[in-house]
Amino acid sequence: FSKMLKQISFVVLGLLVFLDARATITNSLPYYDAFNYPEGNLAANGAPNWSAGGSSTTSLEIAVSNSAALTAPAGFPAAAGKGVRRAPSGTARRAVLQYTSVPALDGNTMYVSFLLNIQTNPASAQLIAHLDDTSASDGSPSAGIFVDNGPKVGIGKNSSSPGFTMATNLGSGTHLVIARYTFQTNNDKVDLWVDPPSSDYGAASAPASLGSTSNSGDPASLDYLQIITSSGVGSLMFIDEFRLGTTWASVVPSGGTPPPPTNSTPYITNALMTPDEFELRGTNGTPNAFYHVVASSNLALPQTSWPRLATNVFDSHGNFDFSLASPASASQFFRLLSPGGGTPPSIATQPQDQTVVAGQNATFTASASGNAPLSYQWYFKSDTLPDATNATLVVTNAQTDDVGAYSLTVSNSFGLATSDAAQLTVIVPPSITTQPQDQTLSSGQEATFNVVATGGAPLHYQWYFNTNTLLTTATNTTLLLTNIQSASAGKYSVIVTNTGGSVTSVLAVLTVNSGPTAPSITTSPQDQTVTAGQNATFTVAATGTLPLRYQWYFNTNTFLNSYTNTSLTVTNAQTNNAGFYSVIVTNNYGSATSSLARLTVNIASTNTGMVGYVTVGYTPTGGAGGTTQTVTTATAFKTAVTSTVKMVIYVQGTIDVRSISSVNMKIGNKTIIGLGTNATILGDLGIKHSTNVIVRNIFFTNPGTGNGSGGAGDGDGVTIQYADHVWVDHCTFTDCADGSCDITHASDFITVSWCKFNYTSNALHNFVNLIGHSDNNAAEDTGKLHITFVHNWWSTLCVERMPRTRFGRVHVFNNYANCAGNNYCVRASIQSEVLVENNFYENINSPYQYYAPNGLIRAVGNKTVNCSSVGTFTDTVFTPAYSYSLETPDTAKANILSGAGAGTGLFP
Repeated sequence: FSKMLKQISFVVLGLLVFLDARATITNSLPYYDAFNYPEGNLAANGAPNWSAGGSSTTSLEIAVSNSAALTAPAGFPAAAGKGVRRAPSGTARRAVLQYTSVPALDGNTMYVSFLLNIQTNPASAQLIAHLDDTSASDGSPSAGIFVDNGPKVGIGKNSSSPGFTMATNLGSGTHLVIARYTFQTNNDKVDLWVDPPSSDYGAASAPASLGSTSNSGDPASLDYLQIITSSGVGSLMFIDEFRLGTTWASVVPSGGTPPPPTNSTPYITNALMTPDEFELRGTNGTPNAFYHVVASSNLALPQTSWPRLATNVFDSHGNFDFSLASPASASQFFRLLSPGGGTPPSIATQPQDQTVVAGQNATFTASASGNAPLSYQWYFKSDTLPDATNATLVVTNAQTDDVGAYSLTVSNSFGLATSDAAQLTVIVPPSITTQPQDQTLSSGQEATFNVVATGGAPLHYQWYFNTNTLLTTATNTTLLLTNIQSASAGKYSVIVTNTGGSVTSVLAVLTVNSGPTAPSITTSPQDQTVTAGQNATFTVAATGTLPLRYQWYFNTNTFLNSYTNTSLTVTNAQTNNAGFYSVIVTNNYGSATSSLARLTVNIASTNTGMVGYVTVGYTPTGGAGGTTQTVTTATAFKTAVTSTVKMVIYVQGTIDVRSISSVNMKIGNKTIIGLGTNATILGDLGIKHSTNVIVRNIFFTNPGTGNGSGGAGDGDGVTIQYADHVWVDHCTFTDCADGSCDITHASDFITVSWCKFNYTSNALHNFVNLIGHSDNNAAEDTGKLHITFVHNWWSTLCVERMPRTRFGRVHVFNNYANCAGNNYCVRASIQSEVLVENNFYENINSPYQYYAPNGLIRAVGNKTVNCSSVGTFTDTVFTPAYSYSLETPDTAKANILSGAGAGTGLFP
């Protein structure tokens, strides 16, 4: 009676699916998917096979990716296409595949197999895929596949947690996972296999499973496969090579080289077969030759006139599987023919490993037997070498790029044989890049000689004295001579060797002054020019009988009491530190005075190079004319930024503001500028309800906290809201997880110039510059958001929003983008206009695009190199309300590569 109810439910469910206009295509069983789709969301790019099941079609939690492509185990069919990158974030996602329904009849089975690679171990059990009778979200699916901490694979039956989990942890690398659902009289059952032996590949029946689980709540049928992620952040996994079928062999096929058939009589003649691929089973003994597929639209034609479409042999299980090499139509007839008996090739002499020095030739040789004629084809790392079609392969002028595995296939009309892989090793001889230097020292001092060399490892070093005296223990990159005396004077050299050769350094001369000597200055301090707030360091080198004593002076006669070493550092230099510095070196036998070294202290301009909308209405001066403060802590930084006085704030070193609830400027009239080349802010700087603000020469980084919610602490680098006349210049934004520099909420007259944006990993929210907070902000944003982006660099792993605009009038000119693998750069959305001029886009996807409704783009003078989805955008947009000069895209790129980002210009 329960089975009758199942069958009635199945009929009703089938009718509902038929009536659902939104249903995707129903994929035939057995089904195979190598994910050979464009990179991006699986539901969007894998349609119509896959659908989103109510999830977003732009998200990347379940995404097709080259990085997720996996390698099948030995003996399994070779993997193809890409893979699926499963990376849960804050939102649950699903990708749904519908297949030919399997009804609830006793004994019916449904199998699924796939390759799994776990990049990060989950903290607890995560449901990653399931078989079900519904395309809707199901927390307790009919057959669930789980990955638990360990990691371990588990299965569940009508449950939100695994009912069986494998006993041992998975090792690193890629694993083959198989699950089976069995319909039976009482409660149905789910079985699990992980990495079965290759001897079971293609077997007629399944081997014993690792374990099984059973539960009540049997479905009326199985119709859908879903890949899912939960709503929380979980572990990163790669999934590839999905197979669905009703038998073990259909989802665990054999991929080994099959033996040829023995019989020359055709198995099938004058038979109409499926045009694209088909499978036969041999019953006439052990095969020993190739069989061919020939095709024609006319059965009356003689067999010899039918063109050959494909060639194959029966495998060890008697199966015969073709994928036709040429397109075929349903009107064609097919014959399966054998060319008759014969001897297939056999490798008689295998190619041998080769080791050569860079520039030499490497020769691989093999021999084979079998019926002539024999055809030869060499391969390098599985890639075909087009001109290598003889029994001997010569790699001329071998270099490191040629290192790897070489193999040979030999074929004739009766079969094919593949040789063992032979490895080529190329050794680069050593080369000296930094030679040891001459030295003049006094008796009792230490002498140090150094050498730097490159070449194939391992490198060996041997030092010599006066060319031919071996220094037995001197076998490192550094030669240290302690307490030198007159006998130590002479010439020192080193020979660097590896298995590829040797190289000898120049002779470095050591001069030893014997007897007591007065000090002698060998290197005087040098003039220094710094900007106010930077450090200046003067150094001196001297020889003479030890001990040597040092005393530094300012402007000749001002005694600097605490400066008695070989170096003097003036920290946080100001204009009153400008002048002349010198040092007197003394010992028991005399003294020596260095030459004068001049220190020049410049005051950096805070307004150089301002251009764009920030200059409309008035040109901001920031905190110029106000107080000046140098900050080194988060507390001091927050106090200065949030004060109501006009101020120039100098940032020195690294300041971590992430522990502070917020650092939000409220008034403005501030200049925030980094000192030197390493001023860094960890966290988010909010510029809110402010005017007249300048931010320059700062490294911003804020990884791992972005959630797209907006405001300080959400992963932004700089957040600009309800602000006007703000200039962000020469800053670097790295791993600002939600948005590097977002401009929203009625902000106006902003310029972002000479900034660099990049990420070190894809956190799935690498969205760089958002203009306009929401589609619903028309009331506050209309007539606002006049923004200029000029001389900026969008670099590694920037994914979207470069920039993405709503409502504003945004001018993007003379910028450079080379963020390979991105989704898009410029996107114009609701009621916004974007003028894109003379930019350079290189190796990226979709330089500019619309996003409904009502966005406008005018793209002129831009250069695109190796870019996809480059359209023509000629809308009529605004005219900028300021004067500006355009560089060519090539000139802009060159200037940006040398000048964009923090630490590249002259700043305090």
